Amino acid sequence: MSPAPSRVRRLTRAWTDQRLVLVLMFGAFALRLLVRQVLVARDPFQGRYDFYLSIASTFARGGGLCESPGQACALRLPLYPLLVSPFVAGDTASVGLTAVEAAIGAVLVYVTYRIGRELFNRATGLLAAAAVALSPYALVHDTALQDTVLLNTLVGTSVWLLLRLRRPSNGITPVLAGTALALTLLTTARTALIVPCAVGWTALCAGSSWPSRRRNTALVVLPLAILVGGWLARNARAVGAPVLTTESGESLWVANNAWTMSHFPSESIDLSARDSYASLTARERAILASAGDDEVAEDRILGQWGRDFIVAHPALTMRRAAIKVIVPLIAFLSPARRPPVEAGFAAVYLPLHVLAAIAAWRSRFNWRPHLLPCAVLGAFLATTAIFWAHTSHATLLDPLWCVYAASAVTSRPGAE
Repeated sequence: MSPAPSRVRRLTRAWTDQRLVLVLMFGAFALRLLVRQVLVARDPFQGRYDFYLSIASTFARGGGLCESPGQACALRLPLYPLLVSPFVAGDTASVGLTAVEAAIGAVLVYVTYRIGRELFNRATGLLAAAAVALSPYALVHDTALQDTVLLNTLVGTSVWLLLRLRRPSNGITPVLAGTALALTLLTTARTALIVPCAVGWTALCAGSSWPSRRRNTALVVLPLAILVGGWLARNARAVGAPVLTTESGESLWVANNAWTMSHFPSESIDLSARDSYASLTARERAILASAGDDEVAEDRILGQWGRDFIVAHPALTMRRAAIKVIVPLIAFLSPARRPPVEAGFAAVYLPLHVLAAIAAWRSRFNWRPHLLPCAVLGAFLATTAIFWAHTSHATLLDPLWCVYAASAVTSRPGAE
């Protein structure tokens, strides 16, 4: 007896979808390499992220994950420098790393397709995958010397694997989801609020019963505890304190002092940081100098200054927080570029955000799966309000924007 026609159609559609996504992935990979080669006719690793090369080079020479041997040994999280290190050691960074980053960007196309299918349907997944493959900002930025393309793919992978936990599964999927979350946190501390939100969603929604949710939550937390705990233990030995990074205090102060908005968001926050340091009084410089070479002590001093400013200026802090949050939501390109580039960026991404918001509202009655993307968005916005976010930092949300925007086009209101 022949297979049921409906099953045959499902298998045929699945095979067709896989081929389409594979084509999109190859196209995304090639386009990213082409854009880097043709449109960015300069050293692809030029700019303010050269410290990644310093850390990777120090590690490759056996000096540990430090900017220089024994100095700034917990400034950055380890995963991206570890990715860069083999190419620095082989002197192939400008070619080899570009190809790897383009490939990671292409993987995000597949991940986006899977998120779209989990949350909506195959048409949504395919359209969202195409949007990520052709995203103008990603085409230019994915192959830059920055951790964003790796981070975006890890965040997307975490969301996809966690969404799969709503169905019965073996123990592998939650462990993989927890590993992806751990690697996300080991890429940048900007995701520190996303991780507990994801774990909370797992306990609340990742299974049809409390025993299954409890089991999934435990298996998600296990690799988090091992991998992140290992990094904290390493830092306790290397810098004298079990911290994720020794720049969180500085980041808080740079984001919350009298000079924070002197350049941001239209210019780089680095310029605001330069003004902040230049304006220090003689007494403040003496206090900072008292930390000596202790990077943990210095970071704690700066963090306390940031907290003091927030307490002393609550209304100003709230107004600034509103600006910081609005910037990524309205698709303002930060740091700003020439007016035509700004207009083009807004013309592409602002409608995407509007369509995504409409689709999210339509999905409110089936809230359990959609609570996870909303939690990721909420955690990002909370981090942005406290610290800041340039456009590159906000790209971790792009797969979710694309999925929801695609669903506004492909799904009927109320349909899942």
